[in-house]
Amino acid sequence: MTKFAFVAAERSNHAVATLCRITGVSVSGFYAWLHAILTIQRRTAADADLRGHIGRIFAARRRVYGSPRIHAELRHEAVSVNVVAACFS
Repeated sequence: MTKFAFVAAERSNHAVATLCRITGVSVSGFYAWLHAILTIQRRTAADADLRGHIGRIFAARRRVYGSPRIHAELRHEAVSVNVVAACFS
């Protein structure tokens, strides 16, 4: 368990500033780590949702659509996507 994970686990019982001081990490570093974890989780959920859209379109088109057509279909459905991420994920 990292120091930041320990602070996150114990912050319901103790003040974050106290936990950071005891573990030797900065409060701003802890909150930056926490924000990064939440960002990664949101991105993972968005990627899974996008893979679902792509899989549905690909299956509905007899599994012959390439990335340009899938991207066009996603745009038609108003799903925002980066072309590079869709092609190589």
